Amino acid sequence: MAWPTSNFPTSLDVIVDKADTTDDVLAADINGAYDCIEKLEAKVGINGSAVATSHDKKIADLTTLLNTTIASLGWIQTTGTFTATPASTSTLTMTSDLTTIIRVGMTLKYVIADVTKFGRVGAITSILLTVNGAPLSGNVTALYYGGGTVRQVVVIIPGLYEDASNTALIVSDLKSSLQWSLPLSYCVYFRVYSSTHDTHATHGQASVRINGTEVCTTAGGPTIAADATWYPTVVDIATAAYDVNPGEAIEITSIKGGNGDASDLTIEMIFITP
Repeated sequence: MAWPTSNFPTSLDVIVDKADTTDDVLAADINGAYDCIEKLEAKVGINGSAVATSHDKKIADLTTLLNTTIASLGWIQTTGTFTATPASTSTLTMTSDLTTIIRVGMTLKYVIADVTKFGRVGAITSILLTVNGAPLSGNVTALYYGGGTVRQVVVIIPGLYEDASNTALIVSDLKSSLQWSLPLSYCVYFRVYSSTHDTHATHGQASVRINGTEVCTTAGGPTIAADATWYPTVVDIATAAYDVNPGEAIEITSIKGGNGDASDLTIEMIFITP
């Protein structure tokens, strides 16, 4: 029986073997085999195929989807649980109670005016989410939590650190260097602590610089107005400067107060690697 056309891929072909000296091999038999090969090639697809039904195209699309999924692994989007317009530059009104799943210190990713920004959970109640990181400068169109990796970096500058204004305390006082060697990350929060603050009415300040640019939107950083007290940035973070790339230097700065007698500085920085 001749096999002029193939039923593949609608159904599998039933191929009857030919026997020598018994069956005549006709052109239709060869054409049928060629037809099957052509349909099989179309199903598999050429390299870089743009045909949506080809295996080559489907595998390429699946690979892209898988890579995208892996890249965003861990981020959980929450929808319909908050008011898009922020209550302030550091708070979002929550319309659902998420206090059992979103915890203080968790990572945050939020989209404002089509720009993705990063932060951390500073505090959360049933009705209010407090953000540390990039300020909430407009309507939040998407909100994610819990993804990426969070890292805490602590630098201690012992002794008198504020005897003069200084933009490189790690180099000058510690005789060292702090260089980032991890993937692209974001300094979403830092806080400063001085065992003894400047005793003059004009207090000193301390801040963080990444790649030579200050991370704090308040020039010089938080003012240290009391002994042994933490002073945080909250959302005083400059989004044009809070990213850190491999090879870039991180430095600690100080602004001298009236007497320049502040001592024993601690800087705690929080970085998020998306």
